[in-house]
Amino acid sequence: MNRISFFITAVILSSVLCCLPSCKKEVANVCQAQEVDLLNYLCFSPTEGHYVLQSQSDLAAFIDATACDLCDCIFQNIDIDFTTQTAIAVYTSNCGNDNREVCRNDAEHSVIYTITQSPNECFAAVGSYNLVTVPKFPDSYEVSVVVE
Repeated sequence: MNRISFFITAVILSSVLCCLPSCKKEVANVCQAQEVDLLNYLCFSPTEGHYVLQSQSDLAAFIDATACDLCDCIFQNIDIDFTTQTAIAVYTSNCGNDNREVCRNDAEHSVIYTITQSPNECFAAVGSYNLVTVPKFPDSYEVSVVVE
């Protein structure tokens, strides 16, 4: 009887140990929600694509590409701590009250910025660059933007 109990215990234990590495892979491949801070960015012209800002020079290039030269407004300072933050921006035009989420997947070296637009109807859509800061991620990460 002891040999049978030992054999059953050994089979169960080896089955559990075999599954542990695959369980770790599944957990590691999960996209982790990031804290998102929306920044005000006024006086801009719409452009295509998205922007990933990792440095002060990236921010300067973003402002050069998007700032409105003909707008009658005062440009505001955009304060980003690039030692601890990365900024992502994408232009959309809608009725506001958007939901913004950023998800980071370290296993796949990727970041997904999702903007869920409000279904509200309005007389005139409002443009926004949806400029957000998130905890710093490496330059090598691929950034995707989804606008729903």
